[in-house]
Amino acid sequence: MLRMMLLFLMLLLAFARSEADQVFIASKKELNTLLPSLARYQNNNDKVAMLANDFRGRPYLYANATGEGSVPLYRLDGFNCQTFVEVVLASLHAKNIHQFDNHFLQIAYGANHNQPTVVSFINRNHIIETDFNPVNERNGYLLDVLHHLPYLSFDITRNRWLIWQDPQLNVDPTIKQRVRISYIPKNKLLLLASQLPTPAVVEVVHNPFPWQGSLLSISHMGILFRNNGVLEFTDATDKYPRGSSYNGVEIEPFFAFVSFLRQNESVVGVHVEKMM
Repeated sequence: MLRMMLLFLMLLLAFARSEADQVFIASKKELNTLLPSLARYQNNNDKVAMLANDFRGRPYLYANATGEGSVPLYRLDGFNCQTFVEVVLASLHAKNIHQFDNHFLQIAYGANHNQPTVVSFINRNHIIETDFNPVNERNGYLLDVLHHLPYLSFDITRNRWLIWQDPQLNVDPTIKQRVRISYIPKNKLLLLASQLPTPAVVEVVHNPFPWQGSLLSISHMGILFRNNGVLEFTDATDKYPRGSSYNGVEIEPFFAFVSFLRQNESVVGVHVEKMM
């Protein structure tokens, strides 16, 4: 009986791996077509507009949007909010699939102070405040443009969050990291909208809230860009149109996104990182 169960588990893992490989290969094939088309545009706003329209309507993934082993490293058949930003950001810097893979690794990994080629759960840029933003600022993909605005300061326990996801991890749960998150208050966003750099990663900031072993303040991210001079916002979301049942990649006027934020009492504003 035990032998049969082990055989079944082995077959299940092999199927999961095979399915992940198929998704990964299909994504690479699509990028091989997409990246040369993207190279026709000189302006990054135009590139973001093209990518947003190409990905529009693809589903929001609550799980398996990225990973190691039985989950594709990246995929284009669906996204969560962070993988959508990562794929777009890597695409802006790539002319071919080899360059895309290199940039994606540098954007998505490095949180554990290992080289981005160390593709592991612990080295993935999970937490925006301690991982994604600092790593990509160091690597020159993002630029924090909000140095002189109000900010939140609090401690993040990244290792405790990691243990929440995988209790078998051997990491010190007592380590704390002090973070400082600047933000534009939500009631001033429309007044300052014309001054915002584009394209930029826009991150939704709350007062620090407990989530799976740590305090966090950023709950969501998307991309602000100018389309023929008009500010638009694109993201992979499970709340678009805001409040309806549709889940996926969408594009909307920035003022409509701001209106949604202003209705959410827990949101204090947005953090902005210019895409370099």
